[in-house]
Amino acid sequence: MKDKLEIARKYIELPEKFDKGNILLVSPPWKKITYLDTKVKAATLHYPTLNLPTIATSLLQQGYDVKILDLDLYDSPYLILEKTLNEFNPILVGITCPTPFFKEAVKIAEMSKKYNKNTINVIGGPHSTTFPEEFLKTGYFDYAVLGEGDFVLLDILNTKNKSKLTNMAFIKNKKIIKKEIKITQDLDNLPIPSWHLIEIEKYHTSYILSKKNPAGPIETSRGCPGNCSYCNKKIFGWNFRPKSSERVIKEMEFMLEVGFKEIFIEDDLFSKDLARAKKICDMIIERKLKFPWMLMNGIRVDSLDLELLQKFKKAGCYRVSFGIESGNQEVLNDVSKGITLDQIRNAVKLTKIAKIETFGFFMLALPKDTKETMQQTIDFAKELDLDVAKFAITIPYPGTRLYQKYEEQGLINTKDWSDYLQHKSTTKVYQHPNLDWETIEYYYKKSFREYYLRPSYIIKRFKKSIREGTIFKDMKAFIQTEW
Repeated sequence: MKDKLEIARKYIELPEKFDKGNILLVSPPWKKITYLDTKVKAATLHYPTLNLPTIATSLLQQGYDVKILDLDLYDSPYLILEKTLNEFNPILVGITCPTPFFKEAVKIAEMSKKYNKNTINVIGGPHSTTFPEEFLKTGYFDYAVLGEGDFVLLDILNTKNKSKLTNMAFIKNKKIIKKEIKITQDLDNLPIPSWHLIEIEKYHTSYILSKKNPAGPIETSRGCPGNCSYCNKKIFGWNFRPKSSERVIKEMEFMLEVGFKEIFIEDDLFSKDLARAKKICDMIIERKLKFPWMLMNGIRVDSLDLELLQKFKKAGCYRVSFGIESGNQEVLNDVSKGITLDQIRNAVKLTKIAKIETFGFFMLALPKDTKETMQQTIDFAKELDLDVAKFAITIPYPGTRLYQKYEEQGLINTKDWSDYLQHKSTTKVYQHPNLDWETIEYYYKKSFREYYLRPSYIIKRFKKSIREGTIFKDMKAFIQTEW
């Protein structure tokens, strides 16, 4: 830890002592639920969350001692949590929570209060922003973060007058008070994530989704002006806010020096500003930074050109992901995707010309989907002949226009958030406007079979396996997949 701290001091201004009090930041266990018990278990993502190291930095800079506890790293996560609470004795516990892990977050907060009823519990994440009252009404949370939470914990600790707080909700006089949501306009003012607090060596992403381990995430921008009805914009909003290329390179250098071997860019719109994206690539090359990286979340097909892709390749990018969603134009238009099938074809073509791997995300059971359009999506994926295609059943997540529409139409069947998982049966979640669940699940299974069991794909994959020495891993992955 001392060596990592010394590395961190080169990139982050930190005090000599951390003696103001202990802060515990917790991420619920999610990997097994999300991936290991599903069809995509052979292609498992496993890397540290980005928000907790970012939040940690401003706390450290003010002299608080911070521990980040990723419960996903342990076979007995709640025993580890109990042990940590007893040994670390935090004055504040911050918990991050995507929608499906509501119950896990509540359990963590309950254990925290059981250990010490005076501990301040704070919940953050997309579900906290959408439904803060659900957490607050449990009685285990003191605050729920609304929107960006980079400095919220520090504000709670330093501000005695709750009325002056922003970006949070809390209970006062038995009423839930929701404060103003503000966003950071200049992202260069955000703290550099405290990666030295992470047990980096314990993370291992499937070879199918990474070249080297451990891999770590970076955000180079926030916000997306897109208007897709299935996407929650309540945290980062619609306005594109980029970090400078110099700031991005500084973060990358820190990540590599502290132990990451690969970097995943998590932006929604990394290539929104072509000049900035190209400059980042140029600086990677100029600094002679040698590491594999990929665009994890998927860039828009209407925001790239061949020059950019060629710079990607030269700078070490080996895979570009695209949010394609559907092979039917009417279905895409209905969810306000704002792209055309020809734009998708062109983006994939240019990426192949640049000799970069292609990864496509597809959604089945979008609102306008029928048997015919879902088959068109499968056929379109095969036409594109991507290196990796990932199919998922559409989930109307809280905070999206799709959820609001379905709720207004009486199509939401449950608010048991643990059922809101893309790669498990979602029959309990909602009723599709024009498809029964037997049909949806049939096409979900069919999508993987038709795409990956094509003779042409098997031959291409076999050649790649021989070339890269992954033949036995590929065979194991094939056996693990439920076709």
